[in-house]
Amino acid sequence: MAFITKYNFKRIHANPETVGKGLMMENCEELLYSHKKIDWFSDLEATRLFLCKILLLEPGHALFTQMIHQKWLKIYTPADNFRRATKPKAPSYHINKACEGLHQPFRDFELPVGFVEIYGEAGVIRFRKWLNFDVLEHDPERFKIKCEALWPQVSWHSVLLERKENSGVHVFDYSTEEEIHGYINYLMEQYTQWLNNVLNDTERKAVETFKRRSTQKGLSFPGMDNQALNKLMATFQREFKNRMTNALLAYYYKVAEKNHSDDVNKEVLEHLGFKPCGHVDCLLHKLSLDDF
Repeated sequence: MAFITKYNFKRIHANPETVGKGLMMENCEELLYSHKKIDWFSDLEATRLFLCKILLLEPGHALFTQMIHQKWLKIYTPADNFRRATKPKAPSYHINKACEGLHQPFRDFELPVGFVEIYGEAGVIRFRKWLNFDVLEHDPERFKIKCEALWPQVSWHSVLLERKENSGVHVFDYSTEEEIHGYINYLMEQYTQWLNNVLNDTERKAVETFKRRSTQKGLSFPGMDNQALNKLMATFQREFKNRMTNALLAYYYKVAEKNHSDDVNKEVLEHLGFKPCGHVDCLLHKLSLDDF
């Protein structure tokens, strides 16, 4: 079994620059979930789900090798502009649920104005190697004094630590197939109830018009204020589409786990671009597993 954070799980997308036009999933809902028609997804969103399904369930599919080699799925990693303390990096998977790297908070901050211009990218790299977030978090004044001594040509007074709690563990093995089927049915029932009993006629038509869009911004619809429309579609995205996406991916994984060995977990994540965690907690855990 392998573990990733929820944040990293959401970084997996279909790459519109490499996916062939002929693969776009227009009106192919039955390929995503044969038990019920779910017509909420744009072509690109449906393509992402279909490719994940192939990756997890059909390694012998005619598209599998092409999908891997041509990188039809990608993991979003921001480009490094050398203006932040933390370097963007590809995500890791963990084989030890107790791994410190899986649970530690995300910490970062913007480097002082002019840092990269004065000290260059090599200077940013040296700073990152020197950086100790614990000192900054627990004794920020001491940290700034040290920085002023080592990099005196910029001002460190405005440095502000950005700290975000870990988004939590996304464990692929968390439900049975029957439970996932039940949850998908529940989402569809809740959506129907929301559509027919909560929304008025104009709102209902707006949702039906825009539900397949990948982004729900910059919309307009006759008879609706733009702000109200954006709020309405944001609710649909949050309460229904995002949850259905996660449920379908969980369903694919559950079926894959039943059909293949437990190693499918790590293999699948590595195909997607995840790297094995290099933290001592995972390395020692792997050694203990190899003993059996």
